[in-house]
Amino acid sequence: MSSHPDIATVAVIGVPDEKRGQAAVAFVQIKAGSKTCAGELQAWCLQNMARYKVPTVRLIDALPLAPTGKVDKIALGNILK
Repeated sequence: MSSHPDIATVAVIGVPDEKRGQAAVAFVQIKAGSKTCAGELQAWCLQNMARYKVPTVRLIDALPLAPTGKVDKIALGNILK
């Protein structure tokens, strides 16, 4: 997914899913000036990824970072609650 030309950064986390046990959610920060929407990114994923790998796409202004500079995946999980 990070190879899409309009994506600046992306982080993917797993969330509980009744059917599959776990499902992927991608938090995407798009490049400045891009008009890409979550639906377009979802369609791109369906064309370029195996169907079972396609995440639910959520657009985000900026990814939360931990003090170490890495993406804070716990904070991303809290966004969904």
